[in-house]
Amino acid sequence: MNAERRLDRENGGGHEPDELLIVVGNLAHELNNLLQLIFGYTQCAQDGLDPDEARHHDLAEVLRATGRATELARHLQVLSHGPERGEIGIDLDLLLRQSAERLRPLLGERFALELALGGTGRLIAGDPRLIERAVFHLIANARDAMPEGGHISISTQEAPRGGTGSQDDSSASAERYFSLSITDSGTGFPPEIRSRIGEPFLSTRPGPNVRGLGLSIVKGIVRRHRGTLDIESPPAGGTTVRCTFPVWQAGGGAGYEP
Repeated sequence: MNAERRLDRENGGGHEPDELLIVVGNLAHELNNLLQLIFGYTQCAQDGLDPDEARHHDLAEVLRATGRATELARHLQVLSHGPERGEIGIDLDLLLRQSAERLRPLLGERFALELALGGTGRLIAGDPRLIERAVFHLIANARDAMPEGGHISISTQEAPRGGTGSQDDSSASAERYFSLSITDSGTGFPPEIRSRIGEPFLSTRPGPNVRGLGLSIVKGIVRRHRGTLDIESPPAGGTTVRCTFPVWQAGGGAGYEP
């Protein structure tokens, strides 16, 4: 089995239950946004009609159905969170060092993986295995952008605020933030893909039958950890994906344990 297939297998030839729940949550979130748009425009159209008109009654049925669909979408969002888990403090630098040890043999000799870690000992709160899954998905995307091989860098640093929110409108409330960045020397995202990054089933791989979940899963994981996701992909090539998380505020904590 070659390195590329080993990484794909490690990265979820079949997705883990937590990842599937995240995809369900993303789909429910997008569906809820669309339903709110339908509800708003339908209500505006109904307001312009006489209550005795047949179309007023028809639009009332649309509003009732939309309200029911919105309720179902919200139920899906609740279910997508899965069972409640206690938060622990994650030493992000430690997690990434241990992840890199697993990633290097999976990537193979064509790829150089470099670590540039902040070394501040800052902790973020959450599920270390989900954070590692996000890293594996991003590394797999970076690999796919460089079919002939190339350079991948993983870096961490303190961030002045919770990202720019260009790809995720969720906002982190803590005053201090810590960011994880993954940069590759690949071809970058074309403009028609860049604006759709994070959509469920959007794939950056060529081929009509390819269905991508990686970036959607990453977006969901970051959102679940109250973080922001930003992507820089200039026309000249290369991509940086930056995940920014609020620093854990509780005292004490445990680092990542494999």
